[in-house]
Amino acid sequence: MTVVVPGLIFMSQQAAPQQGLTEAEKKVEELIERSGILARTRVITSLNERFGQVDCAQEELIRQVEADKELVAKLMVVANSAWFGSRTKITKVDEAFGRLGLTEFYNAVVVSVLRLALGETGPVCGAYWGHVEVIGHMGEIAAQHLAPGLEPQAFLLGLLHDVAVPMMSRHVTDYAYLVDDALSSNPASPDTEIECYGFNHAQVSMALARKWGFAPELCTAIPYHHQATLANAPAASRPLLGLLLLGEKIHAFSAGEVPAIFVSQDDLRLLGEAAAAFGTDETTIKAAVAEIERLQRAHFAPKVLLPNECRLNFFKNRKF
Repeated sequence: MTVVVPGLIFMSQQAAPQQGLTEAEKKVEELIERSGILARTRVITSLNERFGQVDCAQEELIRQVEADKELVAKLMVVANSAWFGSRTKITKVDEAFGRLGLTEFYNAVVVSVLRLALGETGPVCGAYWGHVEVIGHMGEIAAQHLAPGLEPQAFLLGLLHDVAVPMMSRHVTDYAYLVDDALSSNPASPDTEIECYGFNHAQVSMALARKWGFAPELCTAIPYHHQATLANAPAASRPLLGLLLLGEKIHAFSAGEVPAIFVSQDDLRLLGEAAAAFGTDETTIKAAVAEIERLQRAHFAPKVLLPNECRLNFFKNRKF
């Protein structure tokens, strides 16, 4: 069961443990337990459980965050950072809630918890955060144009689709050699990891998202993020997956990693599938992508987060 709480959708309770796990699923479960990541991210699970209850109160959410002093310190850094920061410095949790609003406050808390749990320094963590925050925001912006209402989930999917990568770099032998491919759109990455370990980072990321209590349509989009098609994903996950893949393509083009968008046969197929998933036409998607890319070039430095003022201007200036 899921419920809607101001723009965010969560499971009202965690999914029951699956019976008859495959060998890959057993390895994923063992890795997650060995890593200890669930203990370090229990705030996310707890918040999602509360968000899934209709009697969830603002004061209770604030108290829950305030109970963790380390989290409060990190939240103040994140809330005043280039993306979330307001013109006036935020110094208290209730100020963060009041200034950011529920959705952005929740996002800032999730980012803060994950930064504490996964780490922020070193080449792997640096590459991970540089990748997922930009892709999360690009998916959010794409949703503004093409799937209004999915902005919060699009951001979270961008944040979580590779969430296993920093953890695996610490707990899986020689995984650091595969990080670059994992954080790219290389379609061979998941199969290469399965050949080496019997599971891949997309499977671990999906398992973590489920354990944290995120919505099924978000969780089931994660295993398909290295594919250049929406066809293999569950129908309910295709709009979110489409936003993620479009965000990745826009960013890759703006960063000069690919020469063009919607030229290859794979891109043209994805364009048609995305139009069907969003209930629109290909011309509208092309026009929206062109406008988003134009604005991104004007306001985004590659792999650098926007100041909040630029972000507001970005949305204000959109034409669709």
